[in-house]
Parts: sequence; C-alpha cells; structure tokens
Amino acid sequence: MLNVAIVGPGLVGSALIEQLVAHSRSSCFAALPIAVVGIINSTKMAVSSTPFAVGDLNEWKSKVLGGSAAAADLAQFADTVAALKGPTAVVDCTSSDTIAELYPLWLSKGLHVVTPNKKAFSGDISLFRKIQELTTSPQGPSVYHEATVGAGLPVLSTLNDLVRTGDKIVKVEGIFSGTLSYLFNNFSIPGATQKFSDC
Repeated sequence: MLNVAIVGPGLVGSALIEQLVAHSRSSCFAALPIAVVGIINSTKMAVSSTPFAVGDLNEWKSKVLGGSAAAADLAQFADTVAALKGPTAVVDCTSSDTIAELYPLWLSKGLHVVTPNKKAFSGDISLFRKIQELTTSPQGPSVYHEATVGAGLPVLSTLNDLVRTGDKIVKVEGIFSGTLSYLFNNFSIPGATQKFSDC
C-alpha cells in the first residue's frame, strides 16, 4: 500500500482527494492500493497511522481537519508520515517556494515527493541539484513533478524517461504554451490583416 500525505488541499489538493476517494472504490484499488494518511493546510493538520476512512475523506474539511485537528506544523507532519510503515509520498499541491524548499528534507527522510509545484525546478539551481542528488539511487526516494508545460502535455517526464533510458536529447523545439500557439496560429492564417507585432 502506498501512503499519501497531501500538503495544500486547495483546488488541486481537493480534486486529488476526490480522485483518491473514487480510486478507493474502483476495481483498480486491489492492484494499486493507496491510503490517504495525512492532510495539512496553512492552519491545521491531521496524520493517521491507518488510512482515513472514505466517508471522512468525503468531508475532509470538517471530519479530518475539523475541531480535533492539530495546528499545522510542517516539520512534525513530515516526521510523523516518515515514521509510517510502507512507502509514503508527500503530494505538494501548493505553489509555495517555502514548501518546495522542504523537498530535500523530505527526501532525506525517505519520503517520495509528487508535485505540480514548479518552484523547486525553476528557481535556485542549488535546490534543484540537492533534489537530484537525493533521488539518484534506484532504491531511494523519487520525485515526480509535472506542471502545465506544453498545454498540459507530459513533456518533462517524457524527456526524463528518454534520458534515463540512454537517449541523447539533441533539440527540443516548439511553442510550449497553448495560448501563444492559438494566438500565433490566428495571426498566421491566410488573409490575416494584422501582424502579431502590431498588437
């Protein structure tokens, strides 16, 4: 069973909780059991050594992070989920620099990190290098990150997989923005009267 601890149950985190509840009721659950064991937001947190009940996750705001939830403490949260039996992934659903800076600490505790947060991979190169250094061992923790690059296409993981399997990337070209692609296409259609540079 994979333990999952969710950091930042806002729009993205709430959608993830809904997906995990649906997964727990699906026929795929037996082949890939996933247990939500922790949720933390900016003010409260809850961690359990056993999976939160599906009924509680359906109403996580009141039943999991309700009155009996502890005050949010990211260090205590990480220590507690790191002590759980079995592999544990911390899913960072924030866009916080502060949270991203904790990835090396989490990885050093053996926690896997899954995130759409771009901050650790587009900011200070030393943070990126620490993360890479801590995830080089096949037996060690992993980081899975993907942001809305290439209009949501899995560009980063695809490139990483290619390099990991021995391919050499010579060049990557394209317009990796759905909005810019749309605009450029509209200005380049035959008969267009206005240049993009004139807008």
